[in-house]
Amino acid sequence: MSLSTVKRVFSSVKAIINLTIQEHGLDINNPFSKTYMPKIEVKQYRESIPTETIKHIQSLCREYDDDLRWLVTLLSDSGMRLGEVVGLHKSDINLNCKIPHINLVPHPWRRLKTRSSQRLIPLINESLWACKRILEHNDDSLFAFPRYTSLTGCKANSASAALNKWLKEKLSEF
Repeated sequence: MSLSTVKRVFSSVKAIINLTIQEHGLDINNPFSKTYMPKIEVKQYRESIPTETIKHIQSLCREYDDDLRWLVTLLSDSGMRLGEVVGLHKSDINLNCKIPHINLVPHPWRRLKTRSSQRLIPLINESLWACKRILEHNDDSLFAFPRYTSLTGCKANSASAALNKWLKEKLSEF
């Protein structure tokens, strides 16, 4: 766990103990109240990926035109998390409406990180292309990425490994 996570958990534990002491009228001090926690180091932020690099990868994805590249393209143009994309059900993709979009909802095989993660994601440019390709070429599967998703689960880590391998190779050439 990161230090900030430990501090957050300790804060919850201290609050629970304080409430219990207060509710039961106990004449004791909270043993967690004087726990020393070091200061949190300021994180170094990664720089954003340059737009020209994203455009280069997107053009390569159109050339390769397969399920892994559709996944990369959706990630690059939608703001979705990897697990959200990998666990898409084809019915989540809505192209036949005024504004094509993905209706991102939780599924038994893939939960969402937070309640506010449930959202409508407009499809434009490359993400729209990728969704059209998914719906045109995904045989009889219910899933957008059946290689990584089944009714029993979503294998985002496997997808990440495959994508990172390809991206590292292509970016080293760029």
